[in-house]
Amino acid sequence: LLGKSRLFRNSRDRIKIDFSLDDQTGRIDGQECLIIGSVLNKKEGSGIAGIRIEAWDKEFIIDDFLGVATTSEVGRFNLHIKQLYCREVFFVRKPDVYFKLYDKDELIHTTKTSLFWNADDGGIETNIAIDLIANHNTEINIIVNGSVVSRNRAGVEGLQVNIVDKNIGKDTLVAKAITDKTGNYTTTVTLTDLKKERKQSPDLQAHVFAGKQPLGRSEIRYNATEKETLNVILSAQAETALPSEYETLTGTLSSHVKGEIGSLKETEEQQDITYLANKTGWDARAVAMAALAEQFSQRTANETEIAPIIFYALFRAGLPANESALYQADAKTVERILKQSIEQGVIPAAILDSLPSIVKRFENASIARVLDNPALVGVSPLKEMLALTLGDDRAKQKTFTELYNKHRTDSAQLWNEVETVLGATAAKQLKLDGQLAYLTLNNAPLIGKLHNATAQERVTDTLELVQAGYYRADQWKPIIDADFVPTEIISEDENKEQRRDQYAELMAAQVRLSFPTAVVAQMVNNDETPLSQGVAKEPVHTFLRTHQGKFEIGMQPVEQYIARNDLQVSAEVTQEIKRIQRVYQISSNDDAMNHLLNSGMDSAYSVIQYDQDEFIKAFKNDLKGE
Repeated sequence: LLGKSRLFRNSRDRIKIDFSLDDQTGRIDGQECLIIGSVLNKKEGSGIAGIRIEAWDKEFIIDDFLGVATTSEVGRFNLHIKQLYCREVFFVRKPDVYFKLYDKDELIHTTKTSLFWNADDGGIETNIAIDLIANHNTEINIIVNGSVVSRNRAGVEGLQVNIVDKNIGKDTLVAKAITDKTGNYTTTVTLTDLKKERKQSPDLQAHVFAGKQPLGRSEIRYNATEKETLNVILSAQAETALPSEYETLTGTLSSHVKGEIGSLKETEEQQDITYLANKTGWDARAVAMAALAEQFSQRTANETEIAPIIFYALFRAGLPANESALYQADAKTVERILKQSIEQGVIPAAILDSLPSIVKRFENASIARVLDNPALVGVSPLKEMLALTLGDDRAKQKTFTELYNKHRTDSAQLWNEVETVLGATAAKQLKLDGQLAYLTLNNAPLIGKLHNATAQERVTDTLELVQAGYYRADQWKPIIDADFVPTEIISEDENKEQRRDQYAELMAAQVRLSFPTAVVAQMVNNDETPLSQGVAKEPVHTFLRTHQGKFEIGMQPVEQYIARNDLQVSAEVTQEIKRIQRVYQISSNDDAMNHLLNSGMDSAYSVIQYDQDEFIKAFKNDLKGE
């Protein structure tokens, strides 16, 4: 603490406070150790820039150095005396000050013969007029830095930044710089003669170029000082001229990777991805996607080659880096992703011109892999599923796969195209095999046995499975090969017989869930579901079979369905279906329903006539447990 002012209470007006510090503080009493002035051209009276001026105190033996300054663009200087001398020079004695003037390292003038005798402690203000020497460099140096910023792209490295001095008429190029990988730049502006433009300070602006294409400009910094920052934020339109994300990423990685980017690994022994992410500042996911893109591209080299940049765009959009899953993408999806990637600057716009051929190459690669690769779910690849109808005809298999990839989101259009190209019979059989593939989890061997087991000719309708009794697990067991049981649903830890039995139960349940009304109809026809005494089974069976798919037993009151569709159904048939439906709704499965009906339990009311223990004792054997 050096001192305090007096207290001004409740002050509202402007207050001026002067401090007077005593000698012990080491400061000058109310004054600054400062010499100010100008160096002037004696002939013109104008200031001279860039002159180094030194202040000295004349002594008897060795003169004391007081300080140094350089004249500004208008010849002015502020020379601060070193604090060490302030107290000694102005308090102990009065200095005798003179000046030395230098042009760079050459002494060009001195005032040693015209001293400031006994300079007082108020400092010195002086103008020094000299003859301007030949070839004097009146240059002004200004450090200019800044950043070129893109909101959406990373490719701001290597851009040219031109610094210009704004004038009336034509601007003057005064410096150039190149941006680094983060878009930053630094340069020095050297100005030698501002008088030609009739101004004392430059007015600077940064212009940014990609090659010869202008991208943007900074604001103008009028009357620039010794250090200025000029930033440029690029517009969305200007960003289209920048390198894409992929080009910037691979360019950065290539400067650190000796071989191919696709050779990068990330294991316990070799953490290439982690190293490059930390080294370059790129996200590790982007580095990994670039490496994977190279690997996927290399695997297409012997076919219709697909460039790494295409795979990078697909991965970047979220498609899985797994061949079986990736090649499930249809042409429309691939085209949409690539167009979006171009718009977002992920890949260069030049790809747009060759987009149709790129999509076609991806389709061809997709067809080959979808046909041959293992099924995503289940047992059999697509080519084995298609062979059930098309045999080993590779051309027809590829034709269907191409149509499927093209119309997978429009089922009606798909089957119309298949019928036109492959024929009505093949289209019908392929459609049926597709339904059976869904039922069995892509089990071609099992579907082939179904075709041979249900009739003299192949299955023509999945409803035939109900008529053939495949709503019972026992019907499935003889045709199931335990070696072809989908591991997604039955663990490989089970023995073969257990796996076969569990798969058979699952297939039977699938049929019952797919055709609940048809299954009840078939059980009525087979006398598995008992009817009331005296009720003929044929009309009940006929009603249920005829209306299966529209009337869902257990879901819709039969009388409501009959009235809504204006059907003529006898009261006896209606009542019998109501009776079956009541028990169907309270039963856990079809066998339980049939046992309850056999026991005369044909409604919830008849069930609640028993208490819990009585009911368990009476029916636990028939219903298979408590």
